[in-house]
Amino acid sequence: MKSRGVYETPGGTILLAAHRGIESITLDRGSGHLKDELMPRYAELIYNGFWFSPERELLQVLIDKSQEMVTGRVRVKLYKGKRHHHRPREPLFALRPGPGHLRRGQGRL
Repeated sequence: MKSRGVYETPGGTILLAAHRGIESITLDRGSGHLKDELMPRYAELIYNGFWFSPERELLQVLIDKSQEMVTGRVRVKLYKGKRHHHRPREPLFALRPGPGHLRRGQGRL
């Protein structure tokens, strides 16, 4: 979204903040940083009309792969034009008691 997106697409701004909250607990640090580095280039390609370019399609594959495990729920509260999102809940993979174990399920962090 453009920098003025909060005024033009307030719903999109809220959804983006919620999605980033889920990404913060489902993506590892390296994947998150790489995605953050790729997104400006991806946005530039789309903005300039290169939707069908090989470069955009390649970036799309990388972004889709990074989003495979990004799922869960986050609670967003709106109050007087401001959004407050709380800690994301119920990721696809939740920590199980014990050192270094992951289990697939709907447990809460």
